[in-house]
Amino acid sequence: MPHDASDPKGLTYGEVRAALGRRAAFESHQEGVGKFPYYVLNVRPRSKSYEPFTLTGPDPTELLREALTHLAHA
Repeated sequence: MPHDASDPKGLTYGEVRAALGRRAAFESHQEGVGKFPYYVLNVRPRSKSYEPFTLTGPDPTELLREALTHLAHA
């Protein structure tokens, strides 16, 4: 049985990526040098009612979850 995409904490990494992909186009890249690199996630929602946004943080999985949560609750 599929998970509820409104609760991204219960989804696997692949399920989060798929659910986010249905709602938005996104790209990420790693920045920084040394011991503390961070990731940048640029999100372009498919719906015109949402503005594009960018998230940064040390964990790409959490960034995907945060982006999905943002689009699910906005």
